[in-house]
Amino acid sequence: SEAVADYMTVTGNTLTFTFDPYTSSDALEQLATGNFKYFPARATITFANGAVANVPITWDFGIAKINCQGGTYNIRAIVDGSAYGVGTQEIRANLVVLSRTAVGIVESANTVLTSNVGYMWQGAGTQTYINPYEFYISSLKLPETLTVLVACSDGTEEQIVYSTTDDTYKLRWSTKDFRPTYKGGITYLTAKLVGPDGSTQNLQIPFLVQRMTVTNVTTVYYMDEERVASPKIKNARYSSNPYTSAVVDGVATTAYTSSKAFPTGLKVTFKIENPVVDGEGNVTFVETTVGTGWSGHKNGSTNSKVFAYVSSITPATITADSTISVQIGGGERIQIALS
Repeated sequence: SEAVADYMTVTGNTLTFTFDPYTSSDALEQLATGNFKYFPARATITFANGAVANVPITWDFGIAKINCQGGTYNIRAIVDGSAYGVGTQEIRANLVVLSRTAVGIVESANTVLTSNVGYMWQGAGTQTYINPYEFYISSLKLPETLTVLVACSDGTEEQIVYSTTDDTYKLRWSTKDFRPTYKGGITYLTAKLVGPDGSTQNLQIPFLVQRMTVTNVTTVYYMDEERVASPKIKNARYSSNPYTSAVVDGVATTAYTSSKAFPTGLKVTFKIENPVVDGEGNVTFVETTVGTGWSGHKNGSTNSKVFAYVSSITPATITADSTISVQIGGGERIQIALS
């Protein structure tokens, strides 16, 4: 049929079926559901004994996978020749699915996305970083369209626009793997790209996160609010003798000796390091004296922040080895000895 001829070629004794997932969506959909209308259901076969007959064919696709990554697979056409004295025959063929792999985004066409804090390829001198203690998923700007660079089997590249409102090239955003933590490094925003054939490929878009480790803590016994311009901001107050300690590798170097419960407020100083990614994707960190700053805290600075509330766990029974476990803003957890 004409439909078969569109996808089938014969070179010598080799039969090949070739599909492009971006233009052959109907063919691939039929293949996936087992309705092989683009594969011949019958064929005129010349058997070894000289008999010629038009016989039905059953197709076996084995482990063939239909997706945008493409590939070449061995498939079989099974012919029942028992009526001609030659038994069941197999005709081997190739199933070629062309590669249409998303390899990146076209930055010039995706300025809304690339303007997000921490987008990895903002360039020297303009690179920004996510502050894990200040960042909220809700602040991500997720555009309705994404222009994607697609690598083709023939070595060329093309640009495809995916959209959250398009039924042909569908775009779906996922923040499942987007988890900035105090340990810093790379975190990924995922663009789920659904092609015309219905197959989905994930394009992970990298963002850089600062590594922020605690170096010092000072207790804050209460907080009040004072009007400084607008809006109200937090103003830390300290007792005449607050607890303060250096912190090394998550452990305070000074024990907490007060008979009072550990305060819920804490001023925290951080060592801030920016991630650097080499050409092979390896991440190293470089300490910076230019912090990301903090919003809404009068007593904060470029490398410290006053937390109005920190979660702490104190053992019910105090022994010589007892410690308080304090978690800083949902991030690093530090241990403080009790005495």
